[in-house]
Amino acid sequence: FKAGYQTHFFIEGKGGQRFLKTYIQDIASNIYYSSKPLEVTIGSDDFEKRPYLYDPYFYLDQRTRGKSAAVLIGESSPINIEREFAFAASNLNKNRSKKIKIVVCQDFWGSSCIVGKDIMPDLVLSVDEYGKKLSLETYPHLTENDVIVVGNPGVKDVIVSDEIKNEFGGIKEKYDSVYFFAGGGKETAEQLRLLYACLSKTPGNWYLIVGFHPKLVEQHGNEWRSVIKPFGGRVQEALPGTGEYWGAIADVTVSGASTILTTAVKMGKVAISLGTQE
Repeated sequence: FKAGYQTHFFIEGKGGQRFLKTYIQDIASNIYYSSKPLEVTIGSDDFEKRPYLYDPYFYLDQRTRGKSAAVLIGESSPINIEREFAFAASNLNKNRSKKIKIVVCQDFWGSSCIVGKDIMPDLVLSVDEYGKKLSLETYPHLTENDVIVVGNPGVKDVIVSDEIKNEFGGIKEKYDSVYFFAGGGKETAEQLRLLYACLSKTPGNWYLIVGFHPKLVEQHGNEWRSVIKPFGGRVQEALPGTGEYWGAIADVTVSGASTILTTAVKMGKVAISLGTQE
């Protein structure tokens, strides 16, 4: 947008709403960078519960006809508009001389682009060399030059709130080590069972904080909470939205592939990735 390109945001989900609150004011304040208007379309906060009707084919066709264009998509889970717009771009390209480039930006560590193997991206922006390896395995049509390592967009220095600092300090007065678990996908219950088996064999006086995805916990919270019951008084659930704080301050962060793993490493903490059959 700052470089003068015609830019469109099509946003959905709680993450999209958080993006607007965090960045749109900064973008709007830099409006002078471009002579083109900035278009923002806001969909549903939860497409599964509150579907949002739109036509990605028409949307893209109206805005890209006769122009050079690119569609940048992420890896939301559950996936929705990213796949829809990728398919729309592919269909439009069948009858166009100027193709719409499909660019996939990896959202989190350990991913091979969950937009799906049936999507044919032109370019992948990968978080690291491991992500590049997975992307080349997932999309054999891509070459080494088509997958660019750009780093993890979610990694940053985190300033831990005073509330979490005080809570962490109180826990450390009673326990030697504080573990933080970040979960949210369909594999969360299996990961928690594996973590319980591991911590049961871990010596020392430890305590576990569990953080669940603020959206998915509404659907799976009862199941996940039943899994952590065997931990007894050595576990507590983190308040929604505090996961980054706990990942930055806990002695060890454990997850499957949450970005909080890389946040923990950035903050000099230990990170453990759980591999499960799921």
